[in-house]
Amino acid sequence: MVGLGVIKLEDDGHDATIVRPKLIEAFTDVAGQVPHKLVIAGGSWNHRLLSIDGLALTVTRQPLFWVSPKRADQFELGRFPCWALERDECEGVFYGFPGAVPGVEQAGVKFAHHHPGQPCLPDEARADAKTVEYKVLRDSVAPFIPALDGPICGAVTCMYT
Repeated sequence: MVGLGVIKLEDDGHDATIVRPKLIEAFTDVAGQVPHKLVIAGGSWNHRLLSIDGLALTVTRQPLFWVSPKRADQFELGRFPCWALERDECEGVFYGFPGAVPGVEQAGVKFAHHHPGQPCLPDEARADAKTVEYKVLRDSVAPFIPALDGPICGAVTCMYT
């Protein structure tokens, strides 16, 4: 089945639900198959696709930002590395990537906080990242990278499961 996209999962008429973990029948645009293993890549929607006792999946909201520092040249690729910062008083890791990365459309220096975020439903998680979230992030990183401060030039909200 390598290279064939699965159209739907079927088990006794329940689409996208695995009830009998020992037998999964996957239908592709070619034919039905009984694979030995099946990878389901539903991301933050896996809790809707999978009905398995004891499997608790929590989706969390993870905002990330691109900023335009006053001295953007200090944060260019080749001058400033990818970085990660742990703080004793904060759970998780703050991280960032240099600005002006070839092949990346978004301008600015990317940075975020990798941690157990605010639980949410996947359809609600894409709410815009908020300025207050940026201020918390900026204030946590500022003692170590003060020159990173600058206006927001991009923001998105990712989901972790």
